[in-house]
Amino acid sequence: MEKLNILRIGVVLVVLSLLFSASDGFAQLKSKLLLNFDYIAQSQLKDPIPGFPGSDQAEWEMFTGEAEFSFPLFAAYETRGRHKIPKRALINKLSYQRKVTQERLSGLSDDHFDGLNYTATYLQRLGGGPWYLNLIGGIGIAADDLGEVASDDAKIQAGILFDHTSAAGWTWGLGVIFSQFTGDNLVLPLIHLAKESDKTKFELLVPKISFEYKLGNQTTFGLVGELEGDLYTVTNSDVTLFDGQGNIVKENVGIELAFSEFKFGPQLKLSPQPNVTVAVHAGVSVARRFELLAKDEGKTLRFPPGSNGAGEKVDFDIKPNAFIKAVINFEF
Repeated sequence: MEKLNILRIGVVLVVLSLLFSASDGFAQLKSKLLLNFDYIAQSQLKDPIPGFPGSDQAEWEMFTGEAEFSFPLFAAYETRGRHKIPKRALINKLSYQRKVTQERLSGLSDDHFDGLNYTATYLQRLGGGPWYLNLIGGIGIAADDLGEVASDDAKIQAGILFDHTSAAGWTWGLGVIFSQFTGDNLVLPLIHLAKESDKTKFELLVPKISFEYKLGNQTTFGLVGELEGDLYTVTNSDVTLFDGQGNIVKENVGIELAFSEFKFGPQLKLSPQPNVTVAVHAGVSVARRFELLAKDEGKTLRFPPGSNGAGEKVDFDIKPNAFIKAVINFEF
């Protein structure tokens, strides 16, 4: 497997973005820079880890930092009610995320995981009617060491969504997507339902649901729930797979970490400047999955025969706990 240099990957993703941005016939609107900071308080494991003394007392806390830069490019609009709606649009997005987990009691683990992604979304109105076609494509890498990933560690995202907009202001759509936001490589249905009025906005777009109420010109209160996750490559960590009788199934198998969680809670948005939005989101993080998988096999790793905890799953699933998240969004 050929190793990929992180600088080369970054250059490729930027060039892809610039190539899309230079597409003939598109006029650029405002770009956006989003900065996200997330903290989850110390939480114990759901179950002790066999072979790790002190894991029944261990407590993890998690920090996440993310930067996202998007290039929305539009060719044409139509006016519908109070809004201008694009007949055709291309949106490019580059994002980088670092997730740091720290275990403070028993010294089991202090790790970080990084993700670098490029996504392009193309929107096209169909035949001048109420239907829109959304095409989604992306490539990214997620690992504990981006400088050590191999060519086959790149992750692909792809999807298609058909949206229908009604005269009453409702938008609904159905589609399908291949992605890793559940912590696995899965093909999942896409469901979209949205409604906006002068004071309220509701939107369901799997894996996120939100409701917002406008308190004033610069203040919005709402409730947000979102499933977040990824499938991280654990570099330089090949293992041997065993069957239930202790026989070797396959040697030199890579490891992946399946991560996912669902966050739900209230959110407050402030707009101190026309092009700046600050949001604070707090609540509870549940269904927190940290599970080691055999790469390309989709199988949960288990402790080998003869070891402490033989046959048990190798996972670090963590109990629910409170989180707080701050997001700053700049338009320019």
